[in-house]
Amino acid sequence: MSTRSLICKEQPDGSYYGIYCHSDGYLTYNGAMLVDHYSDAKKVDELLSFGDMAVLKQKTVPDPTRPHSFDYNERQDDVSVFYGRDRGETNTEARIITIKDIMNSWCNYLYVFGKDGVWRYSYILNGIEPKELANVREDLNAKYRELGIKRPKGFYGYWTPETIANEKLMQEILSDYDEDLSYNENLIKKVNAELEEFKNDMLAKPPAEIYNAAGKIHFYEYMAGYIEYEEIDEEQSETLYKSDKHILSALWNKMLELDDFNIANEGDADYLVKEHIKDCKIQSEQM
Repeated sequence: MSTRSLICKEQPDGSYYGIYCHSDGYLTYNGAMLVDHYSDAKKVDELLSFGDMAVLKQKTVPDPTRPHSFDYNERQDDVSVFYGRDRGETNTEARIITIKDIMNSWCNYLYVFGKDGVWRYSYILNGIEPKELANVREDLNAKYRELGIKRPKGFYGYWTPETIANEKLMQEILSDYDEDLSYNENLIKKVNAELEEFKNDMLAKPPAEIYNAAGKIHFYEYMAGYIEYEEIDEEQSETLYKSDKHILSALWNKMLELDDFNIANEGDADYLVKEHIKDCKIQSEQM
């Protein structure tokens, strides 16, 4: 079932001029999309000029060199879909929307671009006058604080308990990511920090435990060196970086699953990394 919404612009006399949007009207989709991509009056006017719409996207105008229509197979991913332009329907133009229209719209959300250039919204119940409008950006930020995650750049959609858990994990993994470095450089920095932390932890243990863990220490040192000095491309580095908060530990656990592994054999190390990357890609596709 679609989450319907009304998208309007407040007029000088205080009235609302707007359109109907059929899909994804909730705050973390339409709300986020409006504050990110339609934050000035000209963009709002352009959006409304196309009339009622099926789905809101980052752009209103498609790339003329590629097909774009109402057909799901011919939609450009980042371009809004309108009933008039893209399906040839009539009587879809923007119009003055009264409180009575809102109450009888069967929509779930009302979005209004105010005369002050701020997006506000209200949840709508059919037949009931909408509540006082709330600030979209402020409530969007509050929603993400409630979810316990940072708002991902460029994400527009609905959150489930599973996707929230996955996002929390990924944000933890990426917490030390440096945007000024490549993924390969970030990966090397990350595994060396993990190695140093592991060694310091080992030094605090009794001699007997250090002796028993000698093989693991050697493995961590070898794999950290392998990652730093072997030619691991940027795509592989990104996959490895995002695979786990503790990469060397993840590789150690993967190594334990193998029937045979020789740390002195560079081919075995190469095979281990590739198998781990393969597992990561399978897990990512299943999310």
